[in-house]
Amino acid sequence: SNASEARARGEASMRELRITQQVLDSAVTMTRLDDVILTIINQIPSLLALEPRMLITHVLIKEWRPTKQPETEEAKLEYVICDYQLCNNRLRKECLSFSSISQIEKYPNRIPIGTTKQRLGWISIKPATGKIENDQRQMLERFSNTAAQALENVIFRENLENILTAGREVTLPVVLDDTLEAIKKQIPKIASGVSAMTLWVVDKETGYARLGAHFGVDNVQKMIQINPPNPDSIVVKVVNAKEEAFFESDVQNKKSFLRNRFVIEEHIR
Repeated sequence: SNASEARARGEASMRELRITQQVLDSAVTMTRLDDVILTIINQIPSLLALEPRMLITHVLIKEWRPTKQPETEEAKLEYVICDYQLCNNRLRKECLSFSSISQIEKYPNRIPIGTTKQRLGWISIKPATGKIENDQRQMLERFSNTAAQALENVIFRENLENILTAGREVTLPVVLDDTLEAIKKQIPKIASGVSAMTLWVVDKETGYARLGAHFGVDNVQKMIQINPPNPDSIVVKVVNAKEEAFFESDVQNKKSFLRNRFVIEEHIR
């Protein structure tokens, strides 16, 4: 009995190592996020030594996507959770609004992908028995670390390609406003977490700023009323600043940020 248990543990360890290598290889050979996610989903039944038909697997990934706006309005971005699942041997993707975070609770046996500070999403499984064993959960936790590495690698390469494309696009126009429009179009591609952006041009003679290309602002006129772009405005000071830009990483606990009129008017959270 002890010998058979030891043999079973050894086989499980070898199987886990083989699957880990296959997922990591996918991050090198595959260029599309969907393909890596499909590999992750396909490998989980083997990892847990279960028949695929005896297991329902979801991979939940956090993403930003444009909201559906009338053509006359500026597109905005919203935070969503994308649910990837195999359906008739094909990858199906369904996006849920992140504001409906309670919907995530319906997914059983969730294993985080990535760290708390850099959470990419979750793996959720539902075996036919309805529960997973402790050793299976431990395997999934180790596997989720591998999945995070594979996903981060593909996302990094996608971002790098977007940066190179953006660099070419913004150098083509010869008119300033066209350059600003090109920058506006490329920013969401290279920084998908940016939900709003304004580009300003400062007249060196008068010191006043002019609003150029922008996206994601609910009420542009209200924004200008709150922060008139005169020579003493924060906009002009930032444009003229020679120091590095200031970033606030934990805005939820920054009272001065939460009390800002623009933040209140735009319902930024």
